[in-house]
Amino acid sequence: MKIIATQTVLGIELSTINDLKMVLSFIHDNIQKKGYLIVLNVHLCVLAKYDKSLRHIINSSILTIADGNPLVVLSNIIHSRKINRITGPDLFRECLFDQKLKHFLLGSTGPVLDELMHSSPNIVGSFSPPFRSMDKKEILKIFEEINALKPDIVWVALGAPKQEYFIANNIKYLNRGLMIPVGAAFSYQLNIIKRAPSWMQKWSLEWLYRLAQEPRRLWKRYMFTNPMFLIHSFFEVLDKKIFIKKNK
Repeated sequence: MKIIATQTVLGIELSTINDLKMVLSFIHDNIQKKGYLIVLNVHLCVLAKYDKSLRHIINSSILTIADGNPLVVLSNIIHSRKINRITGPDLFRECLFDQKLKHFLLGSTGPVLDELMHSSPNIVGSFSPPFRSMDKKEILKIFEEINALKPDIVWVALGAPKQEYFIANNIKYLNRGLMIPVGAAFSYQLNIIKRAPSWMQKWSLEWLYRLAQEPRRLWKRYMFTNPMFLIHSFFEVLDKKIFIKKNK
């Protein structure tokens, strides 16, 4: 259940939070509890449109922030309260060097995790999972280690929607703290994957920059999710305008 007020975009309850510092303050206020945040981009939003279970997972988070700029644009068109974009990599970087927070990293590869461990004294542990599915015994062992280290945030980088399902299915084993899925944020932090220029981010073209870097892996994702997002957005805006017209 969301703690912050929300507004619905394509069936997703986006939290009306407008600033990275506000998110950081929210995290500090809730680390003694147990819950998870969702960092929503267009890809995940479209998947949730066709996957009721995934949509339930997203809407059951304590905070859902808009990572994708198209989501921000759509939300600001159909709702009077404006929101701003807060990206997963920016959130990860901001939290990583907060001296009051301790972190556990789950996902990616051993070399990436080792480099991140050396980059910040605030990281208390990490685990690179196997590519195969893990059984319950293996998962319990991971959470036993996490609980012993007592991190404030467990960052999960398994790719969407695998990481969201992993968190929703296993947060029951966490004693306290927050779990946050962040996709490629580990690689962004180490500059393994480069961020798009600011002008491309502003004009919602970051996907094109990412596609140019990893065409074989990403072309199917963008060729499906981008057109579907535009189609569903068109009808959502149209429905909003019809509703407003009827109630004038």
